[in-house]
Amino acid sequence: MVIRAKNNKNNSIKAIKKTINKQDPIEIWNNETRFESVKICESTFEIDKVEQPLRFIKYALKYPDGKHSQIMIVTTCMEMSLKTLFKMIQARWNIENSMFNNLKTKCGLEQPATYRV
Repeated sequence: MVIRAKNNKNNSIKAIKKTINKQDPIEIWNNETRFESVKICESTFEIDKVEQPLRFIKYALKYPDGKHSQIMIVTTCMEMSLKTLFKMIQARWNIENSMFNNLKTKCGLEQPATYRV
């Protein structure tokens, strides 16, 4: 299971994000496809009522134009490589973005909130 962590409402995720932001990267990839650099921080953490520890990974992205962004994921995959997880989350992101874009532009669909029943 791999989940993109966008929401900071969970206290466990808030705490691990705060901890990981103080760490030095465990890896830095330079000249990665589409990115000037990718800095990776990683740690494990626990959530109440979850039987096993979870893996938290933050990919800090620097684009060639100097802009920055980040992708944070939570996973149960303790053995999967950082590269494989990165490729998986990028593929999911690309599919999601292109699918929603195609639905809006080619099928004439708008945001669901604009439809009335």
